[in-house]
Formats: sequence, C-alpha cells, structure tokens
Amino acid sequence: GRSTSPAATARAPPVGKGKGKGKSKGKGKGKAAKRRYGEELVGELLEVTYPEGTFRVRVVDYIRQRQWHIVDSAGLSTWEGESFTDELIISEMEDEGALVFLGR
Repeated sequence: GRSTSPAATARAPPVGKGKGKGKSKGKGKGKAAKRRYGEELVGELLEVTYPEGTFRVRVVDYIRQRQWHIVDSAGLSTWEGESFTDELIISEMEDEGALVFLGR
C-alpha cells in the first residue's frame, strides 16, 4: 500500500502545506514578490526536504482552487519502505529552502 507523506504522519502540520509558520504576507516589506506556480509544473521532478529527510518526487497534479501541487514518490523515493503522495505549496517550500527543482 501507499502512504501519505513523511510529514503528514507527524503531529506537526505537513511541511508542504506551510501552516503555522507565522510569516508575514504583508506588502511593501522590501521582499520580492513570490513566484506563483501552476499547472506548468506537472511532470517536474523535485527534491523535497522534510524533517524526516530528503525525498525525490514528481508533480502529478495541480489543484487550482487551493494552489496545491500533488506529488508522488513512486519509483523515485520511499519512506518506511513505501512510496508516498503529498500536497505541496511549492512557492512556500521554495522560499523556505526545502525544495529543489531537478527538471523533467
């Protein structure tokens, strides 16, 4: 069977969803605007760092309403011996340095 992401089984919110970070989203703070990613990332290979380790995943879908990218580790990485899926907010993970784009 497949499992949810490593972060989803921890008591803390999944890293990919970026909840509870307390980061300001205000404008005019001198920061560059966040890059917004959408359907163009479907098929992209990523290296994602969770508290449990670093895993390779592929973007398999995009949920526009929530701005979540669905990733799957099948054939790329395993967690506790199984592949997993997760929902990520790519721009937040990129800002946190928890994500590397590896290509297609």
